[in-house]
Amino acid sequence: ITPAPAVADTKEAGRALFARLAVNADAQAGLQALAGWPENNMNPIYLEIDEPTAKTFPWEQLCVGDTFFSLRWSWQIARVARPREEDPRPYVTSPELRLLVVLSALGRQAMGEWQSSRDDVETGRTLGLNIKFLVSVTELDVRTAIDDYIAAGNAPVTRLDPPATAGDVRGLIQDVKPQIVHMYAHGAVRNGARVLSFAKTSDWDADDKAHGSINLQLADVSRAARNGCVWLVFLNACKSAAAEGDRIDGDDEVRSFVGDLVIEGVPAAIGHRRAIESIDAHRFAEPLYGAIFRLLEDPLAQPGQHVMEWAPVMFDARERLANEYGDPSTADNWSVPVLYVRPTGFLIDVAADDVHAEAVREDLSRDMAYDEALETLENFDLPPGLEDQVLGLFTGT
Repeated sequence: ITPAPAVADTKEAGRALFARLAVNADAQAGLQALAGWPENNMNPIYLEIDEPTAKTFPWEQLCVGDTFFSLRWSWQIARVARPREEDPRPYVTSPELRLLVVLSALGRQAMGEWQSSRDDVETGRTLGLNIKFLVSVTELDVRTAIDDYIAAGNAPVTRLDPPATAGDVRGLIQDVKPQIVHMYAHGAVRNGARVLSFAKTSDWDADDKAHGSINLQLADVSRAARNGCVWLVFLNACKSAAAEGDRIDGDDEVRSFVGDLVIEGVPAAIGHRRAIESIDAHRFAEPLYGAIFRLLEDPLAQPGQHVMEWAPVMFDARERLANEYGDPSTADNWSVPVLYVRPTGFLIDVAADDVHAEAVREDLSRDMAYDEALETLENFDLPPGLEDQVLGLFTGT
């Protein structure tokens, strides 16, 4: 596969990508058939890309004729990443939906991010969703705004302590056990590793700091989120979905932060494939949650198992960005967000009450703790009896 053409016109780039796929007769026939389907039929396009160069292409710009696939509701595009270990078990949940929002991008005002998520939660609650909304923010003005909102007697929101270390950020995910995690941070590369850069409170007063003092690596996020509770991670951070190589993370493989989250066990993840302006980050986030809440409205109201398809939630947010810049052929902002999912369907099991859901989650957490402890102990030569005792300490058994 040759490099993608360097063209300013996203329509030409999208047509070039379609031409690449059309080399395969089956792919060409399938995509052309989709083009003739009714607008109200949801038929997402899932792309599993193994070829390293192809991973860097802007597949979200895929275009046939004058139509961009991902700017039509029925043809949302998602990329597929295969988990290292398949877990067929459904994600057990109570009807309560926990949304954890961490806002900490140094030098980038998070007020818009707080306001849009707040408004979306209020709208979600009007749909009948039982949303537990938890926010952690290091920016003083935003913390004050949240406290004022709470003091005014508005809908419930919990402001959590701002993180001061990477362990604090991990702890937020582990303690809250949210189904949805939203992080507003900087994407960066530090010492050859991809990281999310968060600011601690004191960083905002330092004139010489370009990035926050807290750096989270992939393992920090994936281990915290691989707890049997997290369904979706949204990294509203520059280059969080950038497919890059050049020996980042110690190998030559082309990969992205959000794609690797899915490989490490998170069911779905959203990020940006290049740098994005703060205003566009806010514009994308605002309609995204409205779509997520509408998707979850019926399943969370009905105990039992439900298959969730994340691709449709991208449409409103993409359309918002496209409309902000007029002709989508001359601006690619709408194509920057990327959704990664695993190849198998995502299944949730809505329990009738919190007690049952928590019991199942505790079993999952115990299983995970056992697996991680066993993996650690493989590095030591311990007598069988002592090994069992150590494993018991890890798992509480």
